[in-house]
Amino acid sequence: MAIPANKIHAIVNGTRRVTADTDLRLCRYFGLSEGYFLRLQNAYELMEAKRKLGQV
Repeated sequence: MAIPANKIHAIVNGTRRVTADTDLRLCRYFGLSEGYFLRLQNAYELMEAKRKLGQV
């Protein structure tokens, strides 16, 4: 997979975003469609923005 453990750890802990490169590597490793993790990242960021604006 060639993604450093500290990078995965930071993504899981929410201190680092999923990049296109990381998405492709993870999707290939897990056999998922390209963009899967980027869509999760976008959904998370949208939810956080709504929460900050008091909409959730």
